[in-house]
Amino acid sequence: RSESTRRDWDRHLRPMLARQFAMATGQRQARNDATFQATGNMLFGAELWAWVDPQNVSRTGGSEPGPGREALDEILRRLEQV
Repeated sequence: RSESTRRDWDRHLRPMLARQFAMATGQRQARNDATFQATGNMLFGAELWAWVDPQNVSRTGGSEPGPGREALDEILRRLEQV
């Protein structure tokens, strides 16, 4: 799925990555959104956090490309380091 469209990424990979991020860091978006966002930016950087952030789902990006396998690999690598 990493090589598919943004819509597929938003539906399948983003929810899984956001859950893994929340579990790994102990951050819950519902508790403190500002801290959740800051922790995501710190861990992933702005470019990769955009693909993990559960609030960044595109409502119109059905045909846009997803970030690809390299981005997914880097996100997973950073999650493993936590």
